[in-house]
Amino acid sequence: MGEDTDRRLQDRYALPATLYHEADGNVVTFTAQNISLGGAFVLTPDPLPVGTRLVLFLDLPKRGPLEIRPGSEVTVVRHTDEGMALRFIDPTANFLAVLREEFKRVLQAQRRA
Repeated sequence: MGEDTDRRLQDRYALPATLYHEADGNVVTFTAQNISLGGAFVLTPDPLPVGTRLVLFLDLPKRGPLEIRPGSEVTVVRHTDEGMALRFIDPTANFLAVLREEFKRVLQAQRRA
């Protein structure tokens, strides 16, 4: 991704996540290519304007009967040739804890492979 790689402050992981944006009564969905503790990146030929807010939900397997999909609000902060970079807006401690747990699972799976 060229220069954007140099801007990364945190490791990024491929985790299943869906982003939702409502505009003019229609809901548009995007799929995150990768996620870090600070935000996410979405591949798209038509990025939303910088400053647009979306809601990101992690599409994780249920681990218990009362579990809900953790989510957080994000904002578009930058466009690239491939898509748009997003930053989390005040993510909850629980959301960040779930992300850290999933990052550990990804690393453990890579070590076993």
